[in-house]
Amino acid sequence: MSTVKLRKTSKDKDEKPRDLGKTNQTILSTYFRNMFSAIMLIHKSDFLDKSQKLKYIKIYRAQLSNPELIILFFNVLSRFGKKWNENNLIKEYEFIKNIPSGTCNGYEPKDYYNI
Repeated sequence: MSTVKLRKTSKDKDEKPRDLGKTNQTILSTYFRNMFSAIMLIHKSDFLDKSQKLKYIKIYRAQLSNPELIILFFNVLSRFGKKWNENNLIKEYEFIKNIPSGTCNGYEPKDYYNI
């Protein structure tokens, strides 16, 4: 995930840019690891059939806001999303299908995933 440099809007022009990626990296990495673990728990379950897995993951996905889905999209495109792609989770469970068109700053999820 590349980092984004932002400057605070202040009168102090000598203030160093804030590294948005590093600032939130700890929080976001924990968030996505927990999400991945929850999805994998369902995905690898021997006690659930395919329709049940789809049902439970759809319930999980419905809890995510558009900004969360957009961040997930960029996360899975980065090196941090390798396991999501190796396990085909985004495509199989249509995880990012509800991202509104034009909200990813020029990137379109449909160009990366068959959704």
